[in-house]
Amino acid sequence: AVNEAETAHEAAVAQRAEALRAHDSLTQGRSTTQADLTVLLQRRDAWDADDVKKFTRLTSDEHDLKTRISESLIMRESSD
Repeated sequence: AVNEAETAHEAAVAQRAEALRAHDSLTQGRSTTQADLTVLLQRRDAWDADDVKKFTRLTSDEHDLKTRISESLIMRESSD
C-alpha cells in the first residue's frame, strides 16, 4: 500500500511538472508571437504581400496559443 501511494505521488508530481512546462512553453510562444505582431504592426504602412500573409499567420497562431494556454491552465490547476 505504501509503495502504491508513493508511485501515485511520483506520477502526480511528474504530471504537475509536465503541466507547468507545457504552460510555460505556450506562454513563451505567445509572448514571442505578440512581439512579432507588434513589430509588424509598427510598420504596417509599408507592408507588402508577404507581410500581409505573415500578419494573418501570426494572428491565427496567437489565437490558437491563447486557446491552448487556457486549456493548459486548466490542466495545470487540476494537477495541483
